[in-house]
Amino acid sequence: MGIKNLNRFLRVNCPQNIRQISLWDLRGKTIVIDASIYMYRFQTDDNLIEGIYQMVALLEHCKITPIFVFDGPPPPEKAETLKRRKEEKKAAENEYKRISDVLRNCNPDDDTSDLEAEIDSLRKQFVRLTQDDIDSVKQLLMLMGVSYYESEGESDYVCAKMVQKKIAFACMSEDMDMFVYGCPKVLRYLSLLKSTVVIYDLKGILKTLRLSLDNFKQICVLSGTDYNNNETSTYDLNKVLKYYSKFLKNKSHDKGDFHKWISNYVNNINYDNLNYVYNMFDLTKYSITKENLIETKKEEKEMENFLYQYGFVFV
Repeated sequence: MGIKNLNRFLRVNCPQNIRQISLWDLRGKTIVIDASIYMYRFQTDDNLIEGIYQMVALLEHCKITPIFVFDGPPPPEKAETLKRRKEEKKAAENEYKRISDVLRNCNPDDDTSDLEAEIDSLRKQFVRLTQDDIDSVKQLLMLMGVSYYESEGESDYVCAKMVQKKIAFACMSEDMDMFVYGCPKVLRYLSLLKSTVVIYDLKGILKTLRLSLDNFKQICVLSGTDYNNNETSTYDLNKVLKYYSKFLKNKSHDKGDFHKWISNYVNNINYDNLNYVYNMFDLTKYSITKENLIETKKEEKEMENFLYQYGFVFV
C-alpha cells in the first residue's frame, strides 16, 4: 500500500534515519495508530480481538498512550485502487477454493506441503473486516479506557496531522503514504513478541536525501500513490529519481516545480492531474475536531465480561 519501492529506497539510502527501538524508548509519549492496518493484521491470523487487546496491553505496559484512528468513507479518487484490491481478493479467494479442492482429492501419502503453504498464503490475501468487527474493536477500546478518533475520511491525514500538531509524538502505521502527508515520525514493524518498533524520522530522511518536503512529495506522487497508482502517467520510483536528477541539472526549471518541468519534458504526463493528487496530501486542507475524538474510562469488570466471549480467562 502506498508508494511502491519507497521503503526499500529509504532503507538503502537513509539507514541512519531509520532504526529499531524498544517500545520503552517511547515511554511517556502519545502515539496515534492507523487502526485498519492492525485490525487487518490480526484478522489475518484469526485473532482480531486478542491481537488488539495484546497490542494495547503492551503499549500501556510500556507507559505509552495510544490513540486509534478509524477510517471514514474513502474519497472518490481512491475508487480505482479499491476496485483493483477487491478484484485481487476475489481472484485469491477463487484460487484458494481451487487448491482446497485439489487437497481434498489428494492421497494420504501425497506430499502436499507446497500446496498447504500456498493455500495459507492465499487465505491471508482475501481477509475482510465487517462493520461488526470494527464495532467490536471500538467496544474493546472503550472498555480498556483507550481513546479513539472517528475520521470523516481516510485515517492517514488525521494521523499525520496529530503528529504535526504535536498531539502525538509519532504515528504507527505500515502505510507508506504517511510520508507523503509529511508525517514527521512514523513507526513501522511493530513486534509484540520483542516489544520493538522501527522509527522513521522524516526530517532526517529529507536532510540525508537533500530534498525539500515539496520535492519529496512530488517524487512520491509521480511514483504512484493510492490516489493515482492506476494512471499511465506514473512511473517506477527509480525512473522518477532519474528524471529528478535531470530536472536539477536543467537550469531553466520553473521555480523548483518538478511536476511542471516533467510535464513539459515527458509527453504523457498531465501537470493538472499531478497537481490535483499532490494537493490531496496538503494537510492544511484538513482539520481534526474534538467532537470526533471518543475519550473513555476503563471499565475493568465490563472488559473482562466482554473478553470472556472470545475465550479469555481472568484469574
